[in-house]
Amino acid sequence: MYMDMDRGELRFFSEAQSALMESVLNQIIPSDDKYPAAGNLGLVAYIDKVMFDPIYLARHDKSLRRIFIEGMHQIEICAANKFQGAFVSLVSDQQIAVLKTIEEELPEFFNALITYTYNGYYTDYRILKICGAPTRPPQPLGHKLPDSDFSSTELVKSRGTIYKEVD
Repeated sequence: MYMDMDRGELRFFSEAQSALMESVLNQIIPSDDKYPAAGNLGLVAYIDKVMFDPIYLARHDKSLRRIFIEGMHQIEICAANKFQGAFVSLVSDQQIAVLKTIEEELPEFFNALITYTYNGYYTDYRILKICGAPTRPPQPLGHKLPDSDFSSTELVKSRGTIYKEVD
């Protein structure tokens, strides 16, 4: 499955938090000659959607939302303490220094941030297209067997019946 980033109305991030996250994501996956930066790709919208997805939220002992709110707050505090400015106004090297500090001090937040950044980035149809990967679901177009070729089931069939018949 691939993601199509819809920048629609954000439900979790405020405007300021959205700008902060875009800058953070652009440092985690910066642009190069071939690939766009993660923040510029619209991953803020993807992470915003994650914050309301019960499957993603169930993976964490603590509230994923709380982890992100605290992480964003600490990014701003660290930026102000180290460089007397807001994270979004810092130059790239300063932003990287702040994120390295956050990585050390808030590993749970940083690991979640990296996980959802990579998940969103590498499932985006635009990135898949650049990589040359198919932008379709893997099934039902997965592995194609020649018609009537059941040779791959021989091992299973040779085991015989391993279940109990029900009357």
